[in-house]
Amino acid sequence: MPGGAIRVAVVANYAYLASRDKGLRIIDVSDPVAPVEAGSYKPPDDAYDIVVEGTYAFVAAWLAGLRVVDVSNPASPVEMGSYSIPGAAFRDVALERGYIYLTAGGSGVYVLDISIPKAPIEIGFSRTDYPRNAGHIAVIEGYAYVTYADLDRWGGLLVLNISDPQSVSASILYDIYGGAGSVVAGAGYVLVSAGEGGLYIFQAK
Repeated sequence: MPGGAIRVAVVANYAYLASRDKGLRIIDVSDPVAPVEAGSYKPPDDAYDIVVEGTYAFVAAWLAGLRVVDVSNPASPVEMGSYSIPGAAFRDVALERGYIYLTAGGSGVYVLDISIPKAPIEIGFSRTDYPRNAGHIAVIEGYAYVTYADLDRWGGLLVLNISDPQSVSASILYDIYGGAGSVVAGAGYVLVSAGEGGLYIFQAK
């Protein structure tokens, strides 16, 4: 698909693709044999990740921050709000219990209250510090699992305690050979892709 789709969220009959320079693309997959593009939205910078809650899509748009898009009409998505910090590049986004968790490289991990989706408010933050550049994130049951890139071929998994989103604290740090890529969490386990290091499987907290 033109635009290089890199992340996807699926809700009902629609797939929402984060497609870097092509932005957000909404695909009608009601007929999986013949998917059709229903609509699109172009943020001010590349779209790297997306989550969907209700009628809103939350797009991690690199230097343009988090963009909140009304997708109640998939054929005509409309930006309704945003959140950004000068110099912070948002790459990955996760959602749990009304809070958005954003990774921003060496800047760290930001927590936003989206009880009013159009007006996200920062309520928490955890610094990761260079050379630990926060990459991908998965959130489950009061913990955030954040992969990071370090020097050479090393990376790791940082476990954050988010039981109180306003007071995020680092819990455990695991070094991973090969660098840490994407992360998923569920069924009591956390899985991390690690390039040359293969696949790492951790028991969730």
